[in-house]
Amino acid sequence: MATVNPPPPVTSGQVTTALGFTPANDTLIVHLAGAENIAGAKTLQANLIHTGANVGLNGNAPTAKAAAIASPTSDTVGTKAAIDAVRVVLSTVGLTA
Repeated sequence: MATVNPPPPVTSGQVTTALGFTPANDTLIVHLAGAENIAGAKTLQANLIHTGANVGLNGNAPTAKAAAIASPTSDTVGTKAAIDAVRVVLSTVGLTA
């Protein structure tokens, strides 16, 4: 009976040539599911939509959305306008109702 030798191991270069591209290292990519920490600044080219219940910003732990901030009933040297502007921004980014 003839001895059958196993084929030599496949190199990463051969895999790249066969695929026509270099496969990604699974430990270096962002996955669609599962918890991951993503380091470094990221620039998004579209709106970020968050569908979860809680948001954490600037290194703070996620917290529940705050209640809406009521508008002041009187204006004291532009305070009402400033607070109203903050209310709109917080609501727009989803941090308050």
